[in-house]
Amino acid sequence: MSPAPLDPTDLRDLQRLVVRTFRPPIRDIRFWIVEGLVAAIAVAHLTLLRSPDPFIPTFVPVALYSVPVVYAALNFGLAGALATAGLVVVMTVPTFLLASGGEVIWAESLELWTILLIAGIVGDRVEREVSARTTAELSEDLISRSEAQFRTLFELCPAPILLVSEQGAVTAANPVAAQVFGRTRARLMECTLADLVGSIPEAERILNAGGDFELPGGPEEAPRILQAFVAAWPGRGERRLQLAFLDVSEERRRLGRVDAYAASILAAHEEERRRIAQEVHDEPVQALIHLCRRLDMVADDVSLPDPARAALAELRKLAQEINDELRRLARGLRPPALDDLGLLAAIRRLLSEFEDRTGIRISLDVEGANRRLDPALELGLFRIAQEAIRNVERHSQAQIVAMRVRFTDHQVEIEIKDDGIGFSPLASADQRGHLGLIGMQERATLLGGTITIEARPGRGTQVVAAVPVGVSVQSSHF
Repeated sequence: MSPAPLDPTDLRDLQRLVVRTFRPPIRDIRFWIVEGLVAAIAVAHLTLLRSPDPFIPTFVPVALYSVPVVYAALNFGLAGALATAGLVVVMTVPTFLLASGGEVIWAESLELWTILLIAGIVGDRVEREVSARTTAELSEDLISRSEAQFRTLFELCPAPILLVSEQGAVTAANPVAAQVFGRTRARLMECTLADLVGSIPEAERILNAGGDFELPGGPEEAPRILQAFVAAWPGRGERRLQLAFLDVSEERRRLGRVDAYAASILAAHEEERRRIAQEVHDEPVQALIHLCRRLDMVADDVSLPDPARAALAELRKLAQEINDELRRLARGLRPPALDDLGLLAAIRRLLSEFEDRTGIRISLDVEGANRRLDPALELGLFRIAQEAIRNVERHSQAQIVAMRVRFTDHQVEIEIKDDGIGFSPLASADQRGHLGLIGMQERATLLGGTITIEARPGRGTQVVAAVPVGVSVQSSHF
């Protein structure tokens, strides 16, 4: 097991401790007064040692050394205590030479070591307390600065911001929030989030996940749509939540206009397809049918030579092929089965034509009871299925295709899966040439549904469209 790497912060702290320990406060006059007191005690001790009849025991001055040592430790920390204790040692060495008797030497030595121990313990304790106090002061200063910065941002932020408790009570609001919610800041503090957004379930939804909600406007104002962003704000005791709101009313209205415009374009395209399909069926197809009948009548004339009858038969075949192609084109533009029989019948006809045209095996699995849906819904789902099948034919190089149509009480789901070459989801639609996928997604979005596309190179493609349904128009079983 390798040793843990050294933290540079710890190394810097150790360096500062060493500097403080061995750098006494020589510029402080009080330090020199303490050192002078040590020298005076040393002179008194030396005088007692040289006196033949000292009036006090000689070890008493040694005990007095603890006074300047403790004072230095309390005022100058470990550096002052060690410097003063060092001076005590220096001043005490000559006294050992003059001391008489081993007991005196041992007593003074014990006192000296006690003083050194006091200097280390008291100085270290003072150093720790000073360091802790300095750290606390720095922390308080940082907290104060952070609170000041937050308060400045809170007050000047152009977005409305609320601080609320976990129960939803408003504890703080910036000026913009008061303007947006139409209340003074004092009145906002008396409200709950449910009072502002209209209901308790709506407030719980916003507190749990954020999201959009509608804020009613005034008598002459349109409702505003706000998007809420939630973040936890640590507080003393109970946790608070910070709610920031973004006014997305104009964006939502613009998107609504874009969706309405896209829907109108799709409706116009479908109407144009229906009109062209009807015209193709009513004019060219009927004309070709009439032409085929006239060719049959002419070919029945026994007086015609065989080469002429063979040429007429070839023309009859060509006219029939053109007629079949026009019918297929008309069905692709607007399949009659969709309007007459519903979604499932139109999909079955679509898959039958696809299999006959390409030779690719395709299966259809139906789950749930088939029923008629809203015409716009049936048309949108059919176009999604049609585009998915067209993509399979053009791009997938598949051998097997499986489609599943699932009817439930609340939605219709169409799944198309193939075993083709697939594609990379990271590639853009323009690079793949699959712009039809965007059209499928737009159609599903306009119907209130979703499109899920899963694809991998060499692993095939799976497209799942799920669209909610309302009240069925007519029930039918096939």
